[in-house]
Amino acid sequence: MKSIASTSAWRGVIVLVVAVLLSVSAAQSVRAEPTAGRQAERLDRLVRGALHRGDYEAAIETGLTLARLTPENPIPAYNLACAYSLLMDKDNGVKWLRAAGERGFFLTTSMLRDDDLDALREHPGYAEAMAIIQANNDAKLEAIKPRVDRAPLETHLPANYDPARSAPLIVALHPYGGRAKPMIRLWKKIADEMGAIIVAPQAHTPHAGGFTWGVMEQAEYAILGAIRRTRKKYNIDAGKIVLTGFSQGGSMSFYVGLRHPSLIAGVIPMSGHHERKLTPVPKIATAKFPRFFIMNGSQDGAVGNNRKAASDLKQAGATVELRIYEGVGHALPNDRESEFRTAIRYVLE
Repeated sequence: MKSIASTSAWRGVIVLVVAVLLSVSAAQSVRAEPTAGRQAERLDRLVRGALHRGDYEAAIETGLTLARLTPENPIPAYNLACAYSLLMDKDNGVKWLRAAGERGFFLTTSMLRDDDLDALREHPGYAEAMAIIQANNDAKLEAIKPRVDRAPLETHLPANYDPARSAPLIVALHPYGGRAKPMIRLWKKIADEMGAIIVAPQAHTPHAGGFTWGVMEQAEYAILGAIRRTRKKYNIDAGKIVLTGFSQGGSMSFYVGLRHPSLIAGVIPMSGHHERKLTPVPKIATAKFPRFFIMNGSQDGAVGNNRKAASDLKQAGATVELRIYEGVGHALPNDRESEFRTAIRYVLE
């Protein structure tokens, strides 16, 4: 990933957040001085263009001007850290990474996945910069928690639900720009057959007529909160909690399932992407580890990533089934009902 201002490699996880940061900063500049606002926009385009073509010296020269012009905006400082890192100027790279944190940068997972910063990670100042950014992230999460905790949860109870008997729980995560209700409809028939409850949390960041999971830590909190709230309200079998999702929802299934292996019994990512830098597969799977049923189309861009994830999981000793559907792109399998039935039985076997 070439700087935070470039296109994200993970289906838009951070693009919206970055756009908001940039638009807020630009709006503040325009209100203060229209000419300065237009100049900042022009400089930002020049910086991103230089980073894209690999001209890091030009990106730094213009980026320094932009950083001085917009002292409250963390993005120019972050991009300077990336450019200096790529030139192996570690001292200046860490200096500007810290400056990004002091200006309010909070996307810790973006830092961890960003190859541009790899040269800085062993520098003594990196941990200090990371601590500032992590504190910003923690503050953002605390601020959003009350709204997430109050958010309604789309829930489906099977027709034969008996509160005296514990039921499996399917946690279904919508894609980028999607909504919760379609995920209920997608799994309803299979859940009824299995006597399972479905809960479909909805992300809280609006985008494109729907919602995006956005900041990973906030998304994780919402997903775990949905499980916690559902278990409090209904009789859930703690050993039969399944996490599934399509596209960005599938990516979040990988992320949360691998971060909380003792909580999740099964993970069914559909056209998702495994972030190895964020959630590396352990060398040896723990005694209580999710079973994985990974679905991907042969023409989907994430198919290579999914093959690697399945291979790593198998090598660790995890129970894994990888289904690659010939002729299918970034979509669900053609015979989705049959595949869903097979998947849910596999992970709960």
